[in-house]
Amino acid sequence: MTEFCTCGSIKINGSCTNKKCQYHIKGTEIATYKQTDYIQSMLAQLEDDTVYDYKNMSQKEASGLIDELQERIDIGE
Repeated sequence: MTEFCTCGSIKINGSCTNKKCQYHIKGTEIATYKQTDYIQSMLAQLEDDTVYDYKNMSQKEASGLIDELQERIDIGE
């Protein structure tokens, strides 16, 4: 279920995604299209059918997942 802040922006893990809002915590912005596209490409390369909730994934979470997937690719998993 999508949660909204009093300012009207979406909240992720209790933090407003609006950078100008007083309830915003840095690093909680919604993952970018480039990040989610790259994650999907790496999952395809790894033949991994794991499903992720990209709509509610923060940029920080996406970045961490990209790092994990890149490690798996690098070690040839």
